[in-house]
Amino acid sequence: MKNGWVGMSKELDMDVSRLWNRNLDRDDRVISSHGKEVRSPFLDESFIAHIRQLPLWHITNMNLPPGTGDKQILRKAAQILGIGQAASFVKRAIQFGSNIAKVTKTSSGRAKGSDKLQISMAEED
Repeated sequence: MKNGWVGMSKELDMDVSRLWNRNLDRDDRVISSHGKEVRSPFLDESFIAHIRQLPLWHITNMNLPPGTGDKQILRKAAQILGIGQAASFVKRAIQFGSNIAKVTKTSSGRAKGSDKLQISMAEED
């Protein structure tokens, strides 16, 4: 883990501060294009504020392999809720799991949350 717990905490703060602009607009467009509505209970601002007050070693254990120690607190919650099989999956952000990041790149290499998603039939294969 680069820069230890302090570095991880700073990185998380930066990610959380830009999450709403950087990722969620795109994710919402992709999901709503299929006639679905996004539900993100773990992205509630008061929930995030509460979780960010916890020591990071209660949230994650980077000494364990992927699918075990990363996002450990969410994995424990999933087990309590009875979805233990899902708790063991290696987690991937929607833009990487769906390859949407690849098809939304612009000539500058980055797409904005406000960009329109345009996929040709050739790109869907």
